[in-house]
Amino acid sequence: MKDSTNHITLDILNNLPGLVVRYQLHSDHTDEIVFANEAASLLFGSKSGLVDATTFWEKVHPEDSEPMHQSFFCSAEKLTQWEFEWRVKTNTGSIIWLWGTGNPSRQKDGSTVWDCMISDITSRKVLSETSKPLAADHALREDSERLLSLLNNNTEESFVLLNKDLRVINYNEQFLKKFGAYLGKVIRKGDLILDHVTSEQRKPLEELYSRVLQGQEESKEFSISVDQELLHFQIKYKPVSDENGRITGVFVTTADITDRKRAEEQLALNNSLFRSLVENGADAVIIIGPDGIPTYASPSITKVLGYTEAEALSLNLFEMVHPDDVGGVAEKMAEVMANPGVTIPGHTSRTRHKDGSWRWMEATITNMLHDPIINGIVDNFRDVTEQKELQDLLKNASELAKIGSWEVDLVKNSVYWSDITKKIREVEPDFEPDLDTGISYFKEGDREIIASRVKECIENGTPWDEELQITTFKGNSKWVRTIGRAEFSQGKCIRIYGSFQDIHDTKIAQLDLLKFKQVIENSRDGIALANPQGKSIYLNPAMEETLGYTIESLQKAKGSVAVYSDPQKLEEVFSTLLSGGYWKGDVELLNKHKEPVSFYLSGGPIFDHTGQLIAIYGIHTDITDRIRAEQNLKKAFDEKNQILESIGDAFFTTDRNFTVTYWNGIAEALSQTPREKIVGKNLWEVFPEGLSMQSFEKYHYALSEMVTVNFEDYYESLGKWIEASAYPSEQGLTVYFKDVTERNKAREAIHQSNDRFKKVSEATNDAIWDWDVINDTLFWGEGFKTLFGHEMRENQSSTFLWSKYIHPDDLDDVLASLFDVLENNTTKKWEKEYRYLRSDGSYAFVVDRGIVIRDGEGKAIRMVGAMSDITHRKEYEQSLKILNENLEKQAKDLATSNAELEQFAYVASHDLQEPLRMVTSFLTRLESKYATALDEKAHQYIHFAVDGAKRMRQIILDLLQFSRVGRHEDDLELIEVQEIVAEVVTLQKKIIEEKQANISIGDLPTLRTFRSPLLQIFHNLISNALKYTQEGRPAFISITCYSTKAYWQFSVEDNGIGIEPEYYDKIFIIFQRLHQKEEYGGTGIGLAVVKKLIDNMGGKIWVESIPGEGSSFHFNLPK
Repeated sequence: MKDSTNHITLDILNNLPGLVVRYQLHSDHTDEIVFANEAASLLFGSKSGLVDATTFWEKVHPEDSEPMHQSFFCSAEKLTQWEFEWRVKTNTGSIIWLWGTGNPSRQKDGSTVWDCMISDITSRKVLSETSKPLAADHALREDSERLLSLLNNNTEESFVLLNKDLRVINYNEQFLKKFGAYLGKVIRKGDLILDHVTSEQRKPLEELYSRVLQGQEESKEFSISVDQELLHFQIKYKPVSDENGRITGVFVTTADITDRKRAEEQLALNNSLFRSLVENGADAVIIIGPDGIPTYASPSITKVLGYTEAEALSLNLFEMVHPDDVGGVAEKMAEVMANPGVTIPGHTSRTRHKDGSWRWMEATITNMLHDPIINGIVDNFRDVTEQKELQDLLKNASELAKIGSWEVDLVKNSVYWSDITKKIREVEPDFEPDLDTGISYFKEGDREIIASRVKECIENGTPWDEELQITTFKGNSKWVRTIGRAEFSQGKCIRIYGSFQDIHDTKIAQLDLLKFKQVIENSRDGIALANPQGKSIYLNPAMEETLGYTIESLQKAKGSVAVYSDPQKLEEVFSTLLSGGYWKGDVELLNKHKEPVSFYLSGGPIFDHTGQLIAIYGIHTDITDRIRAEQNLKKAFDEKNQILESIGDAFFTTDRNFTVTYWNGIAEALSQTPREKIVGKNLWEVFPEGLSMQSFEKYHYALSEMVTVNFEDYYESLGKWIEASAYPSEQGLTVYFKDVTERNKAREAIHQSNDRFKKVSEATNDAIWDWDVINDTLFWGEGFKTLFGHEMRENQSSTFLWSKYIHPDDLDDVLASLFDVLENNTTKKWEKEYRYLRSDGSYAFVVDRGIVIRDGEGKAIRMVGAMSDITHRKEYEQSLKILNENLEKQAKDLATSNAELEQFAYVASHDLQEPLRMVTSFLTRLESKYATALDEKAHQYIHFAVDGAKRMRQIILDLLQFSRVGRHEDDLELIEVQEIVAEVVTLQKKIIEEKQANISIGDLPTLRTFRSPLLQIFHNLISNALKYTQEGRPAFISITCYSTKAYWQFSVEDNGIGIEPEYYDKIFIIFQRLHQKEEYGGTGIGLAVVKKLIDNMGGKIWVESIPGEGSSFHFNLPK
């Protein structure tokens, strides 16, 4: 659905107090009204909301129609802001004045569109008219008649004036129409007002009028239903006094406050909606200051970090960051602070949970310190601990998560580079990449590699992980690591994606000169520049239009000298600005036709980076109309004092020393200050707090500069916002003021509510939805299109459209769970995981959470919630499941194979030993029986045969032993290695004494391992050291150990015969010997057994040796 017509925006537009119209002018000068809010529809069209151009122009006053058309043509031609005042005939037949403004936007078809804000300025126009002096010879009653007729008949507010006997003296048309339309009564001058009320209403009204005639003001609100529409009104009753202060009657005003009531109701609804969305979101939202202290925390903070909202406001988020992540968080916050208003997504770091655990958080951060409403840093974060743990198990996913990303969409034929990837390639942030360009900037040789990898990935789904060299777009050489993966749908590759590593951060800062120029060119205020010599060098279009000069023609006319009517003022302004100062105040300039034009000038200097003055500027706001209106109001003020007071506005007068000379009754009530306590006294002595407020500055400025001032100020002692208008004169100051507290609060509250809702919708990664259960309409946030690619329209049934995309296998279960929650009036929350169809035909796994809003009877009327895409989490879970199943199968296969090998080794050794025992037995008997018959040669052959059979039997036994390495019956236990070595030394005691060996045993650790393998390792290594000693030299053997981060590293060193380097690997191979058996006995299996044992224990063995000096056998075992 389009942004301009989505449900939330439409609600806001319809609740604005003014008129909103989208007007489109085609190139052939035909036009149409594209959109009108409810207020505009009621004025220009019908309640159906349909407004056409014909109806619109029919309402425009005939004298204003052609000028208004021309104003649109001029705005469209120059693409300048449109602004116009015109008259309109209402449905009641009255004429009202409107003022409208809007910026033009050129469309692709050549037409021009304005989004126009339109305000009712009838009161301002009428007030300007009433500022004309009244005839001095007319009586007060005649002045009252003329003023009431002029003021009241041109506004929508109704008035009636009663005498002391409560008979009607005067009234306006609005009173007559509303009184007749709403109450069915016809009223005439001279009627007793009490004759037009019911008997039940008469006595309360008599008591009310009695209080008013005694000087008390009354006010009440009431509501009536008209055409099935509830309207709200406020009635004020005020006493009317003559020039001697005697009460002569009652002035009754009726104001339509329907818009205010509706705004209050809309505010309450928006607050409820905002609260529901925040509480139901999967993310926690927190607003912090630059020091990390929160100023706001959403209720979701409890689900994410375990803290309540109140507890969260006392935390410092920076102090909760894991020490290893502090640097990264600091860098990210620096980026956030450097980019106000820019959303910085995807940062992950660890944060301490309330339960003491470290939890991985993924944050989307926006610096909104510049926003006066937010005034903080918006941190939208979620718990991604589970995903991070899964990423650690899946290496490729881990690699992709830590680096810059890219994607090629083969369906849409589009290429995406993340910001980091663009920085690596040194391109501008708005660079639009394509696949060929991306490949072409790899260096020759690497270019062919990456092209081949991309082709294989698209055709076969073959992933790649390459380290290659590129030339950046700025010509710099750089090594990058590129990883690529493919995604297939229905057997066809639909996209490839991956990562780009080695980031070189650059920060590009440029002045957006074009945008700045557009702001200047489109400004409604006149802007002029002059060089340091005072020569005019630039006029914006508004200044040229007002003065009638171009910059060239102004320079020919001697510049500023030609337009300033007062040479002394010219000297004052330019001497201040050219000396580096600032100047503000009113000036009068002459246009090209020598006609005076009044401006409020705000000027100042422009310096370069060295502090050198390079130009001066002046911003000219046209105040001609304002000054004329102020002069007229000033002349008429004294003559209308009594009537203006009866209307109900507070005002007072002072002399030029701020001594109060008049203080009306409304001022007494509003300021809570009786007139006897302030008349004749200094204003600032009675209100000392005003000395530090802008009221003090504004009133002094009005008197000193003789200009009217209009402003709002907050009086803390009253707890009210006051809107004031001050009019200076030679005698002093006249001030008109009123209480605008409720108006400001309602306006600010609505603005904050709407702004929070918008910020939350933009910040979250979920698809936020709002379902009107009664009308079965559905609103989707932008996240729905982002996650699934579907367009949602308001006029489609929500249940049909939503359920249409649910996987058929999940549909019944999802709908059943949803309607169970809706029908159970004690249940508020709903949550369900299911598969949801994307626009590309694939299914996403989602978790859908919602909260039910019920009416007073518990019936579900609305449901709001959010859908989160958990596809990656499901894929990780499936990958782990498949991996575990494969590992389990391999373990079973390996166990079966080992058992078969052991059985084979046992059978083979048994079957092979039997023939050998027979050969040995018979040869021994042969030698014994025929000892005297055999010669020495025969005895030698028999010896060789018996010895060979014995060695063959030993080899078989060694093979059996080697095959059983890794099998042991004992359990894991804590082993003192010192005791193991001591036991081996004891067993070797005899040969140690024969070799006169010295055994040195260092500090050895305690290990949790199996006893048998460890005993066999040290037994073989120490036996080896004792076997290969040098003749004539006592043997020395040293056993030591030291600790590393992950291992215990042992060493067995000797001073034996040593080993040549080329045999370092050979000695660990089974049956590999370096000496003849006559020199050193054995079969060559000992070191092979040691290596296999250490490998099975997760360690490693190696040797270092110097021939003739000795060998050092080193091995490590994991801790």
